[in-house]
Amino acid sequence: AGSNSKYVGIMDFDIQDGELKGMEYRMVPVITEWLPADKEMEAYITQMRATKYDDKIVESRRSDLFYNESRVGKTYDEILKEKLAIADRTLYRRGNFMGTWDQVLCNALRHEYDADIALSAGVRWGTTTLEGDWITMEDVMTQCSMTYAETYVAEMTGAEIINMLEGVADNLFDPDPYLQSGGDMVRVGGLDYTIEPGKTLGHRITNMTLDNGHVIEAGTTYKVAGWATVNRTPEGRLMWDVVRDYILAKRDADNVLRLPKINHPELIGVSSNPGIADYPGKWS
Repeated sequence: AGSNSKYVGIMDFDIQDGELKGMEYRMVPVITEWLPADKEMEAYITQMRATKYDDKIVESRRSDLFYNESRVGKTYDEILKEKLAIADRTLYRRGNFMGTWDQVLCNALRHEYDADIALSAGVRWGTTTLEGDWITMEDVMTQCSMTYAETYVAEMTGAEIINMLEGVADNLFDPDPYLQSGGDMVRVGGLDYTIEPGKTLGHRITNMTLDNGHVIEAGTTYKVAGWATVNRTPEGRLMWDVVRDYILAKRDADNVLRLPKINHPELIGVSSNPGIADYPGKWS
């Protein structure tokens, strides 16, 4: 259960006389240091990490990005252990609305394309990097590895942006559970907004502003960057290279990557929801 096999999910059913009387779900943490490694799997992983990257690798759906020339001849272990920067805070990929790793991804997209806004899918996989630890290329790959990691930039009007956010929110918060598609809210960079999950489609998203304080206007066009599109292959570079280069470019002289802000949306009407515990943004 969960990302990276950190838990074992256990569902117990109480069935009596052919009827379900109750159920209980538990998540049991997997403490890696307490369990002996599977020798065969350990040997396989060691062998794979010692393998050298070559020009037969396929990283992208695009032929011009099949392999990265700068990685040819290096072992996977060398590539993955590259130290990029020191985390200024715990970097995580969880939460219904935003995570600090999500902010790094969005910042990288904005940096790559000089975009007003960045969008990143609301997923929770990827390991956590602790404050003060080095961010390695392996950490970046745990956040970005997928078969459709090409990036893009496009123009969207303010009306299109709010309609997109409203559509995602409706998939998550429709009062009819059969119409909820699951997942989490799309992550945004460079954009602040307020959301009231209990309202209806078209009325949940308000107070949209850019990081510079400018109010999003319906008829104004904005430069929006993103990644992970399934039905087409974008023209931009692969996300892991975009993120790597952003971290190297933006780390300070002491090698620390400092995030100036996190675009946590403000939540309204959620005070009675126990899931709001420890939410780092504003809520009421």
